[in-house]
Amino acid sequence: MLDIDVACTAQRGTEGTAGCDNGFAVYVPGGVSYDLRPMKETGTHIVTAMGDGGYPQPPTRAQWFYPARSQGGQAAIDAGYPRRWFNTRFTPNECTGRAAGMVCDEFPFWVTNQAVDLSGERASLKPVPPSESSPQGTEMSAFFRKCDVEDGDRFIVLPVKPWVAANGPSFGFRVSEGGASMCMTPKAPGAQ
Repeated sequence: MLDIDVACTAQRGTEGTAGCDNGFAVYVPGGVSYDLRPMKETGTHIVTAMGDGGYPQPPTRAQWFYPARSQGGQAAIDAGYPRRWFNTRFTPNECTGRAAGMVCDEFPFWVTNQAVDLSGERASLKPVPPSESSPQGTEMSAFFRKCDVEDGDRFIVLPVKPWVAANGPSFGFRVSEGGASMCMTPKAPGAQ
């Protein structure tokens, strides 16, 4: 699978392909959130931003597979960016003049060290329904908590195009020398 090869290469900071190191968390976005709320547009946005199932274009986006958590978006705040930076900086952009009622989704996430343009490339933007904005934020908080991703810890974002297209739920797992274990599992339908 190309995505995991590119993600592991980004993690190792090498050219070509390389196996992943041990002791990290992986976030796999879905067409629905881990608690089964709609996220088709945000999940598709991540897939598209990361190469739409192919190698990321431009290639500099490959580093987006391996961000570090920035609690509360502190990395972007410290760099002088307001939370709704896409309304004041880098305009016009994909969210300028968006349809009424749509919100602006950004990837890499605001809560990473790659927000806005901290990776050296401006974040990908896409208008999405407001019903998907809250689940994405809630999901990232749950992923960090459930998968023990502390402020400054790096993790892999692994978008799988067929999984999002099939409305699979988001999930998270941790990789260690002993294998992998689920840390953010999808809720069963109807579960509280």
